[in-house]
Amino acid sequence: MEVTAQWVRTYWTKQSRGEPGATRRNAVPQGFLLPEAAQPLVHEVTIREKEGFVPVEQMRREPSDPAEVEAVRDSDLVRVRICPTGFGGPWVYSLQTLNLAHGPATPEIFLGRPDRVVDELAHLR
Repeated sequence: MEVTAQWVRTYWTKQSRGEPGATRRNAVPQGFLLPEAAQPLVHEVTIREKEGFVPVEQMRREPSDPAEVEAVRDSDLVRVRICPTGFGGPWVYSLQTLNLAHGPATPEIFLGRPDRVVDELAHLR
């Protein structure tokens, strides 16, 4: 099975909830150009406020921490659940986007609009 996953994780503190940090945070894309690599591929992109919202990319054959991803079969579908590990230190907000492709994937597959979206964002007060 040819599967490509791109996991985009953005982390920030309360300093970037308002301006001018929120503008930089909101400018982070939810999809990036894939590196040239054979499938299966996990392309991890991490963006942190403390690093100036500059993307750091890594390629792997599986997630860096397999305990963070759970695949659940639901009849003919497989649902993927992101299970964040524990947090230590000051409060940190995160936005995690998991882009998945089944079958041959071009480097620009995650740059456009997705075929399906599952939105589980929490409402912040």
